[in-house]
Amino acid sequence: MQGYTYNIEYTRGINKNSTATNRNLKITYGTEQTIEGMTTVIADDQNISATAVKNISFIAPSTGTYYLGFNSYATVSEASESKLMLDDVLISKGVLAVSNINADSKISVFPNPVKDILKFSDIHGIKSITVSDMSGRLIKTFIPSHEINLSGLKTGKYIVSLKMEDGNIHNISTIKR
Repeated sequence: MQGYTYNIEYTRGINKNSTATNRNLKITYGTEQTIEGMTTVIADDQNISATAVKNISFIAPSTGTYYLGFNSYATVSEASESKLMLDDVLISKGVLAVSNINADSKISVFPNPVKDILKFSDIHGIKSITVSDMSGRLIKTFIPSHEINLSGLKTGKYIVSLKMEDGNIHNISTIKR
């Protein structure tokens, strides 16, 4: 639906026996189930050398059906064969259909997955920070700070919401280890 944010979580990695180091994964979406129809790039994950859980999101620009494309490619020709692995793909609608932090935002959130302390690169313009479980139930509320302590949370997936002074809400899908 138009304006809704969709979160995509996936695990990607390269075959541990591979000698290749320049595998890449481009994720696109579009309204047609063809390569030509999936031209909007959501993420371009380059130089994959280890297994990692990744989280990305996109906002549907209009109502309709969208198709996702996962394209593995190399930046240079390789003599050795490598296999890019993609697993555990989860697509979910964002909490309350509000916008997620996007490429235009100056706020970075790290590390993700997080063990205890989640850090924010910039807190300018943030009115409050909340943590909710995946059902939308509020778990914790924080005053704006460059870091929040999540050590009391159980292992799992959470939504960290940044309520901005301008009324916007930015959601970040976070994994607690």
